[in-house]
Amino acid sequence: METALPTRSRGKYITAAVLAAMVTIGVAELLAGLVDRVPSTLSSIGAIVVDNVPSAIKEWAIDTFGTGDKGALIIGIVLTTLLIAALVGNWMYRSGVVVAAPIFVGFGIVGLAASLNQTLISIPMTILAAVLTTGTGLYTLYWLLRTPGIALTDTVIGEPTDGVPADPSRRQFVGRAAGVGAVAATSGFLGRRLLTATRSSDVTLPAAGTLAGPAPENFFPIENLEPIVVPNDDFYRIDTALLVPRVNVDSWNLKIDGLVDNPLEFTFDDLAARALVE
Repeated sequence: METALPTRSRGKYITAAVLAAMVTIGVAELLAGLVDRVPSTLSSIGAIVVDNVPSAIKEWAIDTFGTGDKGALIIGIVLTTLLIAALVGNWMYRSGVVVAAPIFVGFGIVGLAASLNQTLISIPMTILAAVLTTGTGLYTLYWLLRTPGIALTDTVIGEPTDGVPADPSRRQFVGRAAGVGAVAATSGFLGRRLLTATRSSDVTLPAAGTLAGPAPENFFPIENLEPIVVPNDDFYRIDTALLVPRVNVDSWNLKIDGLVDNPLEFTFDDLAARALVE
């Protein structure tokens, strides 16, 4: 069956691919924030980058961005992903939407492999989350490019026969694109907030039985050296973890084994019952 359709729009294909990638990222972050033991795909990929990037680049990032180096890394991963999505959209415009599926699945596998490399995760739930996010991204892409009333098997006269209509109604596409963009931004924002927010906990730490004596203002007589005691509002954390690990204290345990005479294992309750020295 041949159907005369308007000319293709390169911009729509690129926009659809970028928005589909945004939805994929947003849904992945939201699932990571909502479902326990499902890691953030962005942070998982970022962790691999941190572990394998040359030291010179790490030092440059720290010198350039300071304590914002982790945020800069995540933003860089997102922008790189969206740039690749734009290239995929341009390729779809030239070769047809069939090229999108293997690329999206390929990136989904990469994200899954990075996530499975993390600790304290649920492998079945992590795999399920990867399948859902990849499927959501692909469905969004095809939904954006499809025009009601025209079957995907229809052929566009004079254009590649990929089954996607040449130029959906501009008003319809803009409306769909705006909705998809809002969903992507909202899900990504909420997911990231859930991942980075300090979670309320039912765990009550015991009061300190022994308090350390007051620390000197400075250990070394160096001018302009920051004091040892830092106000809570000014306190900062420096480490290599992109996100603070979320630990289930009910199943957590500490093992002391290896080259020891008496291997030991403690639960969180065992440690909490011991005297706390501050």
